[in-house]
Amino acid sequence: MFTKFVVFKFLFLVFICSVEAHVTSKVLINFSSDESSFKVTINTDRLYMRPVEMRDLEGYVELYQDPEVVAMNADGQIKSVEWVTDTINKRGIEFFQKKSCLGKYSVFKKDDNSFIGFFSLFPLQKKGEIEVGCMLLKRFQQQRFGTEIGEAVLQYIFSLLANNYSTEEYPIRTLVTTAHPDNIASWKILEGLGIPFAY
Repeated sequence: MFTKFVVFKFLFLVFICSVEAHVTSKVLINFSSDESSFKVTINTDRLYMRPVEMRDLEGYVELYQDPEVVAMNADGQIKSVEWVTDTINKRGIEFFQKKSCLGKYSVFKKDDNSFIGFFSLFPLQKKGEIEVGCMLLKRFQQQRFGTEIGEAVLQYIFSLLANNYSTEEYPIRTLVTTAHPDNIASWKILEGLGIPFAY
């Protein structure tokens, strides 16, 4: 059954100051030159994030095959290993191989290198609109990792703009994210980050 998701949206260049005021954690971002693909590492107090790689497949399969997790995301359907492999390639690796900053980013705990989930940046149909998404394995929810990732993503986008990664092909002007009506935790994270409800 189709569920109408709640949309949060803001014009990034207009809200940059007000949103930055909500970011409290220390975020370190390191870009590295690589002729084969886009490379970056994002570090927070407890986490590190990088562009998805095929070696992350097992963690993504676990995410997309957990009925409780997928019920709050996208179409709510459990995905096959083949589907997950394809989405890692087409919505992650292939983007980065084109030197784009858009795609899926895997997220890990620093203390034991555990995969906990991902965040994603994808271009929408309207030029300049970028959709931000995030999924966490159930055992890592309710530990404020979502807030930590959200703050890192905002800082990361500031960095992308400052380093001219907002290109003519994929400009970054407006961020859009959605939340399932029953996903109260996501609502609280977005509101805590200062991202306004759109419709």
